[in-house]
Amino acid sequence: TGVKTIVEDREGNLWFGSKGGVNRYDEAQFTNFVFDDKILASTVEDRDGNLWFGKYEGGVIRYDGQQFVNFTTEDGLAGNRAIPKLLDGNGRVWIGTEAGMSRYDGEQFINFTSADGFTGFATPLAMDGKGSLWFYYGGGLGRYDRGRITTFTTRDGLPANEIRTAIEDRKGLLWFGTTAGVSRYDGQQFVNFTTEDGLSDSVVTSIVEDRDGNLWFGTRGGVSRYDGQQFVNFTTMDGLTHNYVSCILEDRKGHLWFGTWGGGVTVYDGFVFQSLLERDGLVHNTVWDLDQDQEGNIWIATQKGLTCYGPQAISPPVHLTNVAAGRNYGTVETLRIPSHQKQIFFEFQGVSFRTHQLVYVYRLEGHDEGWRQTRKNRVEYKDLPVGEYTFQVKAVDRDLNYSEEPATVSVEVYFQPVSSSIHISELNVQDVFASFYKTYADKSIGSVLVTNDDLTQIEAKLSFFIPDHMRRPTEKTILLEPQSSQIVSLHAILGKEILDLDGAIPAQAEVALSCEAEEQTISIQKSKNITVYGRGALTWDDLGKAAAFVTPEDHNVSAFSRSLFKEYRSHIKRRSIDGNIPTAMLLYEALNAHGIKYARDTSTPYSQVRGDRSAVDNIQYPGELLQSKMGDCDDCTVLYCALLENLDIPTALIDHPNHILMMFDSGITEDRYFGFSLDRDRYVEREGRFWIPVEVTKLGEGSFMEAWELGAKTCQRLQNMDELVTDVRKVWPEYPYALPSIGEEIVLPDSEELERVFVDDMEQLQMIREAFVERQYIHPLLENPGNHQRRMELAYTLIESGDFNYAISTLLNLLVTDLKAEAYYLIGFSYAKKKDFEKAVRFAEKAMEHDPENVGYRRGLEYFKGELME
Repeated sequence: TGVKTIVEDREGNLWFGSKGGVNRYDEAQFTNFVFDDKILASTVEDRDGNLWFGKYEGGVIRYDGQQFVNFTTEDGLAGNRAIPKLLDGNGRVWIGTEAGMSRYDGEQFINFTSADGFTGFATPLAMDGKGSLWFYYGGGLGRYDRGRITTFTTRDGLPANEIRTAIEDRKGLLWFGTTAGVSRYDGQQFVNFTTEDGLSDSVVTSIVEDRDGNLWFGTRGGVSRYDGQQFVNFTTMDGLTHNYVSCILEDRKGHLWFGTWGGGVTVYDGFVFQSLLERDGLVHNTVWDLDQDQEGNIWIATQKGLTCYGPQAISPPVHLTNVAAGRNYGTVETLRIPSHQKQIFFEFQGVSFRTHQLVYVYRLEGHDEGWRQTRKNRVEYKDLPVGEYTFQVKAVDRDLNYSEEPATVSVEVYFQPVSSSIHISELNVQDVFASFYKTYADKSIGSVLVTNDDLTQIEAKLSFFIPDHMRRPTEKTILLEPQSSQIVSLHAILGKEILDLDGAIPAQAEVALSCEAEEQTISIQKSKNITVYGRGALTWDDLGKAAAFVTPEDHNVSAFSRSLFKEYRSHIKRRSIDGNIPTAMLLYEALNAHGIKYARDTSTPYSQVRGDRSAVDNIQYPGELLQSKMGDCDDCTVLYCALLENLDIPTALIDHPNHILMMFDSGITEDRYFGFSLDRDRYVEREGRFWIPVEVTKLGEGSFMEAWELGAKTCQRLQNMDELVTDVRKVWPEYPYALPSIGEEIVLPDSEELERVFVDDMEQLQMIREAFVERQYIHPLLENPGNHQRRMELAYTLIESGDFNYAISTLLNLLVTDLKAEAYYLIGFSYAKKKDFEKAVRFAEKAMEHDPENVGYRRGLEYFKGELME
């Protein structure tokens, strides 16, 4: 018959209550005691060692070891359907009945009935640490404390009025399992936990606190563990044999036993679940109660009787039977596999009388963070990264005995890429332009998209080569991250001989990607057809490219400019206020005299090719134009710039919509504005320096002064001037010039004709300046002689232009004005420039008399005195 309840007495005897009576087991034999009335599922031992058994009908039976005594309502019991459940702090037995609660104090029953607030069947639940008795009475929860009964219902905070179980935890908190969740009581209020809070099911059948202080709640939907912060649920998906958990037991090892309603028993050690079912010898799969005796045996009360289960402590051995990775390696201790091997299998077998109930726990050290478990005897790992690993496996039997030592095998995954691991997805290579061969070493000539499909980082070597044009491939080592792509720039080291190429020829650019694997090399190649353009070819996507043709060190350029400069040095250095203008004037007129002429390029006009990357233009190198003597605007511009740069005169290119314009640094700064004596529309002021624009398209038909005037007018029409200017020296690092082979020696122009036009240009410049002075100063002073500031500006103009006598006579008129201190000093300065330091000192002292705090005057006076002493 079914066993409802189990209790162990102080002698170690186990008592089992069933429908037909009571069974006692004393470790040797069972003794049966049969009663006429059926036994309820309740048994308790009092402080004197007496056992109390509840009956469906007929009260309770007390057994003192010698005889059974039956108590009924006739003896003072509140009712005859009795459940002896608890002992209070004084050792008194509390018995729940259908008519209320009875307490037996050793001599008589004290009853608590409807008159005391009881309704329905009263069931004792728990005795708390303060000595209060908690019971379920049908209409809710009751507490008996020092003669006073207090009831609690849903109105007081309970989630339901039907209470199934209760315990007091180690913190003194009371936990009640109800049909609508679990409720915690701290002496003041109820706090409820339901499925919304994480509980596995609403109906709570049992509660146990484990040795770590975790609370376990058996429900009809699994078991829930509560650590004080959150619920973790376990169901049949995790290893329970049934989700209806009827009772819970923690054994002396800390293992948890879960009795279920139809699924036998599940035992859990915190990691592995095992089970005990009818197939294993359990008398029935519906379990009502669990207990452990002094010998460690687990007694299981079921619907059809009792099972005593004695867990064994024999560790099951386990063996590796095979390792498979592409092929079977058998029972090896160590194994090396290549990285392209995508799968590895470990096969093993434990030894047990019940092999079908073995669970295996395993891990791959170096890969897994913790142990895993399986009921299969084979596990698989995929796509292991390069590295060293150790596979370990243990068998776990039904009694949760683990193998003493794991079966192990060491595995090394070494890197061995395959040709399919790396790819060249895209190859982009620009056409090569010989004149820019120097740039390709630092500036990208193209790019390649490289892909690594492997799960491991690959170190590869990428080489780039253009046969017949590169002496050797360029190489770089790249690290390709697992399953990634990266764009790699390509560079080419080309030799100077490429400048000897004329025209354009087809070529093939080749890329090779390789990597080492063990003793083999994996390599893939890809090529692209390109065009190699010879000397002088370019595209106008960047105006700065023209700087690559400005070759100041070209032999003929240097011979042309320096021979002229040497011959005409005396004319050039006559007045400092002219700066670099006479030199530029001389070189321009020398080009005219040499026969250089501008001719418009009708095939690829600059206005059409500028900004079009696909349109290829051609520029003559300066040395070539000195030979050919005919060129378009870009040819003439780079030649003129090269001549000026050879004499250390900075030049710049101006991006005009229709052609290239240029300008050069005059060498005059803004602090010499008065002496420069030119209208502002004749020059471009940049960073405090005056630049002279020149329209080189006038070569062959106009003088330097005409080219200057046309260049100045062109600049006046341009907007956002700063954005259109490219300094040659600033872009040389990006587009360095290269020197083609030396051509024939050039013949210098006729010196007499050159000197004549040069003198004419200088005279014209002087006339322009004189006209500026007349217009700016003389005429205004004639109209208004009292304009002392204008007269002072005239004096500055005369001093900076070197006309010191005229300056002195102009300043004498200011000695009776408010500007007398400045006038005295400038007269002294003019005498100093004339080397008359005695007068210079005298006038400077006068200036100090009128402005004694002027630091500039004081320093000038000290200088004049020093020169006078010498």
